[in-house]
Amino acid sequence: MNSEAIETVLARLLGVLLGRGALRGGGRPRVRLSVPNEGTRDLLEDLRRFGVSPSVRRGKRWTSVESRDARLLSALAVAGASPGTGRIPGWVFEDPSAARELLSGLYSVRGEVPGFDGGRPRPVRLELRTRADREGSLLFLALDVLRLLNSLGVGAEVVGLSPVSSGRYRYARMGVLVRGRRDLLRFLSRVRFRYNPREEERARLVLGELARREARLSARWPARWNGAARLAGDRGAGVVVGTGLGFELAGPEGQRVPTPGGERRLGDLEPGDRVVLYPVEVPPAVDRRGVLLSDVGASGGARGFLRDLGLLPLRWEDPAVPALARIVGYAVGDGHLERDVVKFYGESAGLRWLERDLGTLGLSPVRYEYEDRDSVEVAVHSEGFAALLRELGVPEGRKAGRVEVPGWVRQGPRRVVLEFLAGLFGADGWVSVADGGRVRVGIAQASPFEDPPRVLPEINAMLDEVVGARSVVLRSRSYETSEGERRWLFRLELRGERAERFLTRVPFEYSLRRRARGLWAGAFLRYRSRGGGGSFERFVRERCLPGGRVVDRVVSVSALARGRR
Repeated sequence: MNSEAIETVLARLLGVLLGRGALRGGGRPRVRLSVPNEGTRDLLEDLRRFGVSPSVRRGKRWTSVESRDARLLSALAVAGASPGTGRIPGWVFEDPSAARELLSGLYSVRGEVPGFDGGRPRPVRLELRTRADREGSLLFLALDVLRLLNSLGVGAEVVGLSPVSSGRYRYARMGVLVRGRRDLLRFLSRVRFRYNPREEERARLVLGELARREARLSARWPARWNGAARLAGDRGAGVVVGTGLGFELAGPEGQRVPTPGGERRLGDLEPGDRVVLYPVEVPPAVDRRGVLLSDVGASGGARGFLRDLGLLPLRWEDPAVPALARIVGYAVGDGHLERDVVKFYGESAGLRWLERDLGTLGLSPVRYEYEDRDSVEVAVHSEGFAALLRELGVPEGRKAGRVEVPGWVRQGPRRVVLEFLAGLFGADGWVSVADGGRVRVGIAQASPFEDPPRVLPEINAMLDEVVGARSVVLRSRSYETSEGERRWLFRLELRGERAERFLTRVPFEYSLRRRARGLWAGAFLRYRSRGGGGSFERFVRERCLPGGRVVDRVVSVSALARGRR
């Protein structure tokens, strides 16, 4: 038996009536509703809730049902429908369930889910139309829909469409667009296309892809290097596993984690067991809300492109912000920005991760490989993305002597600073281990002047604040470029305990070689600080695995505190 409340069914029928229906009054009142052929069965099932058996006329694509039944007409009148009134009744705005169902009916007959254009999610579109002499009422309906969407937490915009002619009538049209990754996620997860199975299936596929992108953006290292956490059966209670090197594995009991003998459930681990992990601390969540960037200086098309990606306006709480901080850091170090293209240079395997991040944002990067070079080039040909990175602090053109840490990074939450440093050191950083196990980690920058570039003291201040590893800026040497210009090279270097704190908090992103060596070196320093002996080469040989992972021993297992992530 269908237990759905009659009010929600009425709201859904009202949506169809507003989109593709007609209500006639006078001496012979009747109602006509039109839905796609595939949705006819669901519509008839809803009408049977009122004891109605309408006449049915099936066309090539659309089915029209018509009824003069007083029970249905009376229910619609009580719900607020009346001939010639194209407005959403006030009670629908006060009931979230009714709001969702009215939109379900309306979008079933007037909505479209276009899917993706490359990686960019195209806006979900609602096209409203009425006779040209009733254009004013159409605007009121569009604004009602906008208000209803906003009540569900979905941002949208109303756009004017050119009129069309059909037979002897001329129709005015108006569109309502839901665009941007996060608004599309909210809309598609809250509004179904009940009477339109084809659009419902397209919506399901788009929602699934957007949800996967959101999960990838939300993942923090080291989990993001492993992909989604694998669960076995019921997640169960939360567990925290502490290791001998001072790292933690936290998650539900059913989460499977790698060990030298194969995967095991996190909740089955005991002190003395060995696990395989990335030796880096999990960064904190972004603890700031509000608008980070409201607009960019670019053409209307470029700004519309960014809105479709959900990157304009850009808010601090958006999970894309940490990824953008990483990308900006790498671009500052080893990127090149022009008016309508952004180029990145680096090792082939490492830039695969950059391409993945760019694709998750909805961009379409292009890879260029050259036989005479060890490095590859990854380019994004997009005026909108170039404008976004320019506003986020990446200098355009030649960077020598002009590189600075963007203000939003310097003043940003700790997570943003860590992500920026991970990208920057992935591009320009280095780590070395000398005989005796002396580890050094640093970054170098060239300047056309004999004074150090501003970026190095700024990096030093950030290291002191978020890692507690301040150092000094040193001038290394000078050299002459291929164009005959003199450059001075400056470096910032960390050693000993400072290097350990850095390497166990900041990985080298977008460079697999640097990331692996940096993680191993950080774990080695942590091992030495806890009384371990032997050389770095022996430590790597006995305890390290490809990609930067190490084998560590479980020393404690406890319950995960409530509210902890």
